[in-house]
Amino acid sequence: MSLFSAKRNVETRIEFGKANPRLNSRPSPRDLKLEDDARKLFETRQEHRASKNDTHDSTVKKRSIESFVVIWEERDSRIQKSTAKLTLKRGQEWLQRCRHHATSATTKTGCNVVLEAVAASTLVSFDSSVHRSAYAAIYSIALTD
Repeated sequence: MSLFSAKRNVETRIEFGKANPRLNSRPSPRDLKLEDDARKLFETRQEHRASKNDTHDSTVKKRSIESFVVIWEERDSRIQKSTAKLTLKRGQEWLQRCRHHATSATTKTGCNVVLEAVAASTLVSFDSSVHRSAYAAIYSIALTD
């Protein structure tokens, strides 16, 4: 997705996706979805998109680009029996895992992947025996070599 800000003269590119973790990777856990999206955003850093309000005037300064990847994971006790209920410890483990993913993605893609924020939330379930939770992370992708 691309969002255009005429006021800031910025194109914000956002890739969204479900986590594709490889938790047993060495030397640290990886997320293949994060790596693929970071690589795609980095490789297209020189390509400029047009918004509907763009003019064809060559004197107009090209807009700058900022890029983000949003990754999420959903847990459901009907599938992941022991990890679906949100706890402080699981939230902290998600944060640590996302930090590792950013480091691994930086190494694997050659671009700087920075963890900007994480979140976790309990999802509503009308069955008291079912626990559901969602985890999300947003990463920025540095677009300079």
